[in-house]
Amino acid sequence: MPTRFDAYLAKLRETPVSEHTEHTGRSALETLLNGFATKGTSVQHEPKRDAENGAPDFKIKRKGQILGYVEVKEIGANLDKVLKSDQIKRYRELSGNIIVTNYLEWVWIDRKEVKGRATLAYSNDLETPKFRITSDAAAPVERLIEAFFSQAPQGIDKAQDLAKALALRSKLLRDFLAIELERQSKSH
Repeated sequence: MPTRFDAYLAKLRETPVSEHTEHTGRSALETLLNGFATKGTSVQHEPKRDAENGAPDFKIKRKGQILGYVEVKEIGANLDKVLKSDQIKRYRELSGNIIVTNYLEWVWIDRKEVKGRATLAYSNDLETPKFRITSDAAAPVERLIEAFFSQAPQGIDKAQDLAKALALRSKLLRDFLAIELERQSKSH
């Protein structure tokens, strides 16, 4: 039985696993994510860098508000180790709705914990031409991605939340401007 992941898997197979980098399957992943996006939801690859927190690989927005982020690592990357990294700690400050993936394994996290985890396939499966994703393997990943996309966009309900959001953005803007001014003074 075909799944919505068949084209994704085929695209990943175009490059041997040994030649994959973190960036190799990005177009396949972007196509897959867009397949889950509902009307009014956009998937942005390589969003503008945030001076302090960096930039996850994909920013997902619904009607102009940030829904969450997707961070991608190379096939075979140890996601448990990635989840403990400073990079992911910074991203958790940006959002409580994040997917971390190595294209085949998927981990959905919020600001404090892992909300879901699923494996679509393994790297050696990509090298087996007859391997097909079964609906049993696809279903947990599909549910995880659908749950990620079903979250409400980040809103601000309280004055305290607004103050924190503005303070974070002000700090980020200050840091960005300092870096930009330094860059411009060196180039002029």
